[in-house]
Amino acid sequence: VSQSRYSEDYYTIYYKNVSDKPIEIKILGFEPYQKNPHFENNLTCEPHVEYFTHMGHTNLQGRKVLIYDRNTNELLAPFVLDGPNSLMDYEYKNYIHDILSVSDSADQGGILFCFSEHHLHPEYENFIDIEKGDIVVDVGFNFGLYSLRALRRGAKEIWGFEPNRRIYQKLKDHYPDQDRVYLYNFAVSDKNGFAKFKEISGTLGAGICDTQDDNSVLDYYDVRIINLYDFLIYHNIHHIDLLKIDCEGTEYEIIESIPDEYFSNIRKIHMEYHINTERRVQSILDKLNRVGFEITFGNNSSIETWMGMIYCKKNG
Repeated sequence: VSQSRYSEDYYTIYYKNVSDKPIEIKILGFEPYQKNPHFENNLTCEPHVEYFTHMGHTNLQGRKVLIYDRNTNELLAPFVLDGPNSLMDYEYKNYIHDILSVSDSADQGGILFCFSEHHLHPEYENFIDIEKGDIVVDVGFNFGLYSLRALRRGAKEIWGFEPNRRIYQKLKDHYPDQDRVYLYNFAVSDKNGFAKFKEISGTLGAGICDTQDDNSVLDYYDVRIINLYDFLIYHNIHHIDLLKIDCEGTEYEIIESIPDEYFSNIRKIHMEYHINTERRVQSILDKLNRVGFEITFGNNSSIETWMGMIYCKKNG
């Protein structure tokens, strides 16, 4: 198997079996900083046929693809990919290096997806973005890639909520600037109490769930739920520059439970909506329009899509 070429955007590699016999190969892909591959693919390469592999979420410098003979484990073709940017251009106090180093391949995929979404290709930056001195509330913190952008851009204060206790422990051990990033191992909804939380492989898609209903579940446990408005009032948070919500379906309850008058304290909202059956997201749009927000949908999002992004800022 020989290297053939790269795509112009450095996302895709092409390779060819130059022998006269089929070869069973294993392909391993590594992003910068990773000791373990974030993807693996097995296939049979037919003689004199060119194949391609898409490299996933980023096109940074320093990515590697290693192609092995599956039967002999011989390294057939090592690729080291170039790219338009270095991961160091987006680093903040070595956090990306640290969190990738202590995460398995399933988590790494989600981390890199969020890194690409918020650092390489932030579709929202021309409508709303974090500004220096902003107070940010991040509901659905995950590994904190959105809030890392906020730190890089000079946010004054960040309040983050992440119910996944495995991720939360890694945040407590590695997340930077915890003198101004306040992290809570809470789920957020319209009430206070406890509920069952379904933790799955990877970082994306876990959430509150009534039943342990599929084989992807890694753990199933009680998590504390808070009413966001009650929390904000208790902690005397009467001004939010940017409210970010990505919480796998409870965004409807959160927005409904915040009194209309409190929205005068919020300047910008960044939200992913889910489970949009029968245009359910319209209830969120109606309320946010009523309390004075201008709203735009993200790319590939609309009133019809099952999930999508909305970005909101105060009129004027």
